[in-house]
Amino acid sequence: AGGGGGAYGERSMAYTALFDYKKLKNVVVYAEPDKPVEPTAVDPKKTYMMTVSKIGRSIDLSPPFLVLPAGSEVTFVNKMEEAMTVYSSGGSVDRFMAELPPQGASLVKLGTVGLYRVGCIINPSAAAKIFAAGPIFAVAGEDGRYAMDLPAGSYKVTAWHERLPSVTLETVVVKEGENRTVDFTLSVRQLPEIK
Repeated sequence: AGGGGGAYGERSMAYTALFDYKKLKNVVVYAEPDKPVEPTAVDPKKTYMMTVSKIGRSIDLSPPFLVLPAGSEVTFVNKMEEAMTVYSSGGSVDRFMAELPPQGASLVKLGTVGLYRVGCIINPSAAAKIFAAGPIFAVAGEDGRYAMDLPAGSYKVTAWHERLPSVTLETVVVKEGENRTVDFTLSVRQLPEIK
């Protein structure tokens, strides 16, 4: 955090924090088929859930990071005795607001691919993130590896991280029964220069 000398000593930099780009978490890789296919990726039986609960005096949104296919519904579950409102805050790819009754739940459909920053009206410091990915996706492990089961076909494959520019390979062809390796490099060197 700021406070020392140099550029980090300025008041505008008081809340900066070091981010270790060598240990990325929450890297999402998703594939979008070139030709429309049956919407099998949005499984109506699969449920995606985020809970709102009280921990001490604070409100907690859990999990802090959730990935689901765009077009899916997420169930916001209120585990508190008072009504709650959650919403997508600034910087979100699209807007939503959901009123949660005490000990109740509300469904929200997230139809746009991208990041949703979730906030809570009662406690602005409560925050979580939901990434709505393409129809087939994987979250890379700490070692940077991921795996997806893709039917034969041609795909646009994207690697995404909140703090780095996304990398997209426009045409990745997968043949029947083929195991294919697709590597990505996400780098701060791809960020635009700030003058």
